Amino acid sequence: MKVEIAAKYVSDSLVVDGVVTDVSADGLFFCSDYLDGTGETVRVWLDIPWRNRPLELRGEVRWVKRHAQRRRHGIKFIRRQP
Repeated sequence: MKVEIAAKYVSDSLVVDGVVTDVSADGLFFCSDYLDGTGETVRVWLDIPWRNRPLELRGEVRWVKRHAQRRRHGIKFIRRQP
């Protein structure tokens, strides 16, 4: 589903604000001014207007691309370990 949601991306090597532009059952596209590496385990916090706090999602960077002036990360959701 195409969306435009403000978000924060956090990995061991990068913390950056950006925008989620697409969400599916398996993952999302995160756009920012910076690229991270494939294979990085990340957390993405989405600013959902009707929630009183950001929604935290966890994933793994599967691919990165330069697209126009923004960089895109394809992130596959992963389950939390108990």
